[in-house]
Amino acid sequence: MDPLLPKKEGICDNCGHQLVIREDDTEKVISSRMKEYEAKTKPLLEIFEKMGVLINCEAKKGVKDYPELKRIVEEKLAQNLWSYKILILYLFTFIEQTENEGILS
Repeated sequence: MDPLLPKKEGICDNCGHQLVIREDDTEKVISSRMKEYEAKTKPLLEIFEKMGVLINCEAKKGVKDYPELKRIVEEKLAQNLWSYKILILYLFTFIEQTENEGILS
């Protein structure tokens, strides 16, 4: 992916205004998000991988990767349509259970 650093440090390349750090762009917030990922998302990825429906990819060019990623997903869907139907049912069941347990509230 192309670097996102401004040409002049601290100044927006588009409008010339001074760049600011968002309140939610702190080490504490990022650490909290990573803990939430480990608790909620990572277990799902492991389940999807065991089901054979997880698609791993590394986007290095940002939006320029989209056509290739779209092709990969469409190809995988054509090969494993039944697995994806099971996955969707599983996701709905998981969401319903977690809502009932108050996890997603």
